Formats: sequence, C-alpha cells, structure tokens
Amino acid sequence: MGKTRAEYQKEYRERKKLQDKDFLKRERQRTKQYKLPINALDKDKQNELREKNRLWKRQSRERKKNKIQQEKDREREENTQNCETQTNSHEEHYSERTTRNKSSQSMMVKMSFEPRKRSQKRSKALRKASRTIETLEEKMSKLTRENKKLRKRHERATKANQKAVKSTPTQNEQTASTPKSKANREIRELGLTPRKVPTKIKRKFIMANAMIAEVQSTRRRIKPKRKEELLPI
Repeated sequence: MGKTRAEYQKEYRERKKLQDKDFLKRERQRTKQYKLPINALDKDKQNELREKNRLWKRQSRERKKNKIQQEKDREREENTQNCETQTNSHEEHYSERTTRNKSSQSMMVKMSFEPRKRSQKRSKALRKASRTIETLEEKMSKLTRENKKLRKRHERATKANQKAVKSTPTQNEQTASTPKSKANREIRELGLTPRKVPTKIKRKFIMANAMIAEVQSTRRRIKPKRKEELLPI
C-alpha cells in the first residue's frame, strides 16, 4: 500500500531536522503569525472557530469509542473461539469414553453461550429508574386520594348552596310580591308601558292584586278543614 499524506509530511520534517536543527523553531514562529488569540477575533469568527473545535472533539471521541468497540468485539470473538475449542475438546473426550464404555451410554447436549458482561452504568441507570418509578407511583396515589376528597367537598358545598338558594327568595321575587309590582308586570306582559297607562286603570290593577294577596294570606291562616269550603284562588 502507498503512504499517506501524514507519513510523507513526517518524513519531510525528519529530513529537515537532520539538515537544519532550527527548522522547528522557525516553523513555529511562522505559524504563530497566522494564528491570533480568540479574544482578538470578531464574534462571527470566534463562533466559527468554536464550532470547528467542537466538531474535532466530537470526531476524536467517536474515534475513541470505535476503537474501544473494536477491541471489545475482538475479545468476544476470541472468547467464542475459546469456548468452541473447549466444547470440541469435550466432545472428543466424551466420544472416546463412549467408544470405550459401550455399555454405559450417555447423552450429550451442546450449549454454546456467548460471554455477556453487564455494564455498571446500565445497572445503575436501571436501579435509578426503578426508584423514580416507585416514588412517582406513590405521589400519584396520594394525589388521586386528595383529588377525590376535594371533589366530594365541592359536591357537598354545591348541594348546600343550592339548598340555601332555593330556601331564600331572591330580590326580584320579593319586589314582585307587592301589588304595584305585579300590576306593572302584567301591564308589560300586555305590551304596554306602565308610565303611559292611565292612573285609573293602573289603580284597578293594583286594587285587584291587593285583594288577591289579602285573600291568599287569609287562606293560608285558615285550618285545612275549612280550606275545602273556599274556592281555589
């Protein structure tokens, strides 16, 4: 295979070192002129340089991870090969024993298990997740119980308020119970305004309502046996 650019560059530097000892110093001074400190640059250039550095670091981390993974894969392959060789040796040993002792027949079962290692980080994460799930379930049960209590309280309060509202008459009902207010309401129901109606007609309405209210009040005071004798109003 041919050499890479890095290898060619390395050989070139080594040749230059042999020719001139001050080559590296001059190269360092030359490259320093092109590189400025990050504080001396503009914000846009600073951001670009930081992005490049992040990308290089990410790539280096990925390369390291890939190397570690390759080493693990090699170890697994070696372990599997060792297991297979061991199983083969066991099989040969058992086959020899069976040929020697034909009377005692034994059944063999081949079981090849891949070596599996559980990482500590994964086990810690699983334990942490199980603990968080338990705490959340406890909180959920407490919240459901509190929600039920509050809902029942709200239902009881609404029922009590409804009963109180039904028992206490409103202001409109109290005002509408007077003969004058009843007369005005009847006039409005007929499509007229109480102010434009003549006073004589209005007085007749008020008189009639007052008489009906008086009769109703006396009827309430009368005993139930005598109520049957009176006409319903």
